[in-house]
Amino acid sequence: MTKLFYITLSFFIISLLSLTDSLAQTQKGRFMVGTSAGEFKFGKNNTDLLLDVKGGYFLIDNLVVGVTPSFGYMSSNQSESYPNSYSKSTQKGKQWGIGPFVRYYFSEHKLKPLVNASFLYYKYSVKTTSEAYIYPGFFQKGSHEIKSEYKLLQIGGGVSYFIDDRIAIEGLLNYGRYMDYEGTYDKKGEISINLGVQFFIGK
Repeated sequence: MTKLFYITLSFFIISLLSLTDSLAQTQKGRFMVGTSAGEFKFGKNNTDLLLDVKGGYFLIDNLVVGVTPSFGYMSSNQSESYPNSYSKSTQKGKQWGIGPFVRYYFSEHKLKPLVNASFLYYKYSVKTTSEAYIYPGFFQKGSHEIKSEYKLLQIGGGVSYFIDDRIAIEGLLNYGRYMDYEGTYDKKGEISINLGVQFFIGK
């Protein structure tokens, strides 16, 4: 019974905190600056990292518009070996992009649902290096690099929890459609999960 009482009391306190009035956090005239990770994977043979940075201004209460620079890095290693031969390849890539975003917060409480949209222009490059050896003496090594560009339209939503008037942590679920340099959109699109933190500056 005592354990149940404390669980109920804790839930009640958290509920009260989440219902605390906090319109000032997203009121007109404030600035928002922060970052979120859209893709992160670190392993022995693969590394993927994508970071979005946001800087915006609240035109009206709960509505912020701004700019999103984005940076990405990836690397992968593959190798195969046999009694008389082996092969291995390394791939490294980077991308950078920038574009406008718009976001709207709902509720006047610490726990705020939100919707957002962005349109980013990206450039990227991927370099592949490979080598192979076959007994009794054949050896080959080479590399090539691909450079290109694309555009990304994203819409989504999520929840932001305000720790205080200046800091919030957030979780987002986004749907994106890519468009290549020829202006052709992909048919399937992509769903991504973002985790981040935002800082709110101003009056």
